[in-house]
Amino acid sequence: ERPVAEATSMLLELEGYDVSIASSENEALERALAQSPDLIVSDYHLRCGETGVTVVNSVRDRLREAVPVIFVTGDTAKAAIADSKIPNATLLNKPVRADDLVAAVRESISARRRAIAPSP
Repeated sequence: ERPVAEATSMLLELEGYDVSIASSENEALERALAQSPDLIVSDYHLRCGETGVTVVNSVRDRLREAVPVIFVTGDTAKAAIADSKIPNATLLNKPVRADDLVAAVRESISARRRAIAPSP
């Protein structure tokens, strides 16, 4: 939902992150191609029956990179949990506390930077 996305964006911007909001798979692809993301934060359930997994896989395929992702969900069904267990993915269950989200974002981005840093 747009208000939740905007509140999340504001929270992460206050933490110093550059945030871009996408409302559809096409918009996510456009934004990712314009500026490759360090991390994707997505709700598991999206509009029109789509899942965040579908959109994330589409972005990853297009970028040819396993961009880290944080899925946020209130769904406790085994299928949703299993589906969200893709590489470089973190699952946070709703309700998500702001400090838990920020900590997960910080850790995901730090892990990505460590993974791509050149070895000494």
